[in-house]
Amino acid sequence: MSYTIDVYNGKVAPEKHFGIFALFVSFWPQLVAGPIERSGRLLPQFREKQHFDRQRVIWGMNRMAFGFFEKVVVADRLAIYVNEVYSNPEGFSTIPLILASVFFAFQIYCDFSGYTNIALGAASIMGFKLVDNFNRPYLSRSVGEFWRRWHISLSTWFRDYVYIPLGGNRVVGWRWHYNLFITFLVSGLWHGADWTFVVWGALHGGYIVWEKISEKPRQRLYRGLSLQKVSGLVKVSQVLITFGLVTIGWIFFRADGMEDAIAIFNGIFKMDLSINTSMLMAYQGPYNFGLSILVIALLAFSSLLPKDLRIKHSLLFVVLVTGLILMIGKGGEASFIYFQF
Repeated sequence: MSYTIDVYNGKVAPEKHFGIFALFVSFWPQLVAGPIERSGRLLPQFREKQHFDRQRVIWGMNRMAFGFFEKVVVADRLAIYVNEVYSNPEGFSTIPLILASVFFAFQIYCDFSGYTNIALGAASIMGFKLVDNFNRPYLSRSVGEFWRRWHISLSTWFRDYVYIPLGGNRVVGWRWHYNLFITFLVSGLWHGADWTFVVWGALHGGYIVWEKISEKPRQRLYRGLSLQKVSGLVKVSQVLITFGLVTIGWIFFRADGMEDAIAIFNGIFKMDLSINTSMLMAYQGPYNFGLSILVIALLAFSSLLPKDLRIKHSLLFVVLVTGLILMIGKGGEASFIYFQF
């Protein structure tokens, strides 16, 4: 769609080489779930002559290995508990419901980020560079920042082909907020014709509009309370609040329907803090439960490592990650969540 729209608007010249055009629309590493590549970025790469580059291949293998780690070790293992709880939300108390919702936040991130990393790695091995789709989104300090870090290629796609054509921010205040809200509502519908996706999109649209409306009052409050003296604490609080707001949205995204989503919220707000055996039984024993906590900790640790760390660009990294996959990865078959979209 982006190629067709850009050609129609005269932003890019139509590709006259059928083979290169066919490769662009069927490029297998990112064909099913992205990242969404623009013609202006990918088509020129297909005209370049490729030479074997050992370091580029090693980087691609590292990226693929970490992608498989995210999918097989983190996402698929967390899915055990999430699927059990969300398939019968009335059967669980507050703590298991909250835990399953938090687990899903990490599951969907690792599932999709894992696929993206595999795609980036495979393309790199062949000599092509795809756009990076994630930038540590759960460290965001606002929902607006979250969408600049999450599924970046889709966020920018909706910005360029929905938000800006609506008028973007070059309009009066109320219309600007309307454009923001409609863009997120459309992004919800893009994921599926179900009320859960509509609510998910509307919720994020509401978050963004509220952030814009309340920005100046929040800045005045920040200065009035002298919060700059405890800026570190404020930043941590902002990250936690943003994660909480995003996780609330993920409940609608994951629920099998509005009835289940309402049941999950009812169960959470009942504040039944009892912990019974069903919590561990849903996880098929304490071993899997403890292992899931461990893999989230490993993920958090890896996300804090510098991107230019030497070991992350060596064959040793591939060996270490492969070992972790073999030791604690979940076996069996599990498709990627975003394949359904």
